[in-house]
Amino acid sequence: MQQKVVLKLCRPNYSVNKEYSMLKKYGELACKCIYKNEKDKILLLEKLEPGENINQVKNREERLKYFTQLMKQTVLEIDDKSYDTYEERIEKGFSCAMENKQKYGETASFVPIAYEYYKEIQNLKLKKYLLHGDLGAGNIIKSGNMWKVIDPQGVICEEIFEVIKFVRSEIENDDNVTQAIAETIEELSRLIPYSKELIVKVTFIELIRVNCWRISENDTGRYVNKNVMLAKEMLKYYKQII
Repeated sequence: MQQKVVLKLCRPNYSVNKEYSMLKKYGELACKCIYKNEKDKILLLEKLEPGENINQVKNREERLKYFTQLMKQTVLEIDDKSYDTYEERIEKGFSCAMENKQKYGETASFVPIAYEYYKEIQNLKLKKYLLHGDLGAGNIIKSGNMWKVIDPQGVICEEIFEVIKFVRSEIENDDNVTQAIAETIEELSRLIPYSKELIVKVTFIELIRVNCWRISENDTGRYVNKNVMLAKEMLKYYKQII
């Protein structure tokens, strides 16, 4: 029987070798890499079947339960310091926004808040790990009877930052964003040993960081505007819980 595969063509500055290394570290938790070519930025990956992402689970509590179970396995001890740190991403994105506020627009106005939150988290001196780094709903795929991960970026930072992509996945397309934020944050804080306040802060930081990166790439479209809206909603919720 022939194996079904997926051909992944990566952007020029993407590290194929780092993704390959992360997939090897995850073993059966991730899809298999059959072939890689760093020069041509190509990965040939196992096609997961049935291939549905975790959004196919209709109940939010169930999705979050499956996510947190998986997250506990994607957080690894640091055995390779060649991966980027989240701090490096923060410093680069935020400094660019502060140096060109006109280009970054409303996103730049949120950078001081996000940076202050980040400094507060750094002051907690939490242990740092090697994380998947992009653990959103679209990268959690059903394979047989288990959930597996795809597209790991590999980033060194505190464990709590592994929730940021999934929180955005939960709230981005909900008709009632305010309710979705409350339900998601409250359920997550029950399932993992972190407070609602901390989950809100890391999510807010990521919304602004990603916008800084996208705007630096001259992307000022719908995704950027959506992140600004979600960041505002996060601040509203934060004020309610403190």
